[in-house]
Amino acid sequence: MLSGRSDLEAHIASAHSDMASLASALLRRNERHVLLQTQDLVGEAVLRLLKSEEISVSDRSHFLALTARTMRRVLVDAARARNANKRKGKHVTLISANGDSSKAHAVDLLRLDHALKRLKAIDPDRATLVELRYFAGLTLEETADAMDVSISSVQRSWNVARIWLREAVATVEEGKDGFF
Repeated sequence: MLSGRSDLEAHIASAHSDMASLASALLRRNERHVLLQTQDLVGEAVLRLLKSEEISVSDRSHFLALTARTMRRVLVDAARARNANKRKGKHVTLISANGDSSKAHAVDLLRLDHALKRLKAIDPDRATLVELRYFAGLTLEETADAMDVSISSVQRSWNVARIWLREAVATVEEGKDGFF
């Protein structure tokens, strides 16, 4: 396992193009709602990673998952900043079970973040899976490898997590949750 600032810097240097691809994909999904450029998102994620204390990275998949989580936080913070004086949300998309984006469900990024935090409290593994699949853009196979589980387990958990998140976001949107 690699650890320490110099090893983190080495991961950042070697995976810069992967980080740019990840950022680009995240921004494409949110292009109407997030006013960041790819390099801005990568740069902010790198700064936050370097500011973090005691980060240990085991491999490329783990590093990309960590990067995706950091980019998610950057996007959420950007949405919060844009919404500081208004309550209109910035939407992201949850893709259908078969990956069909034409059946995508648009959700508010801040509400998704809130729902994902709730999911993490009750099922940390499924929350990690969502971060890997949605925010890191890993395939089923890459996610299974990163989580050290079977592909069929990832598929089942992914289906359940997406359904749970849709329900949780809808509950928040209807005001039943009491948080907004």
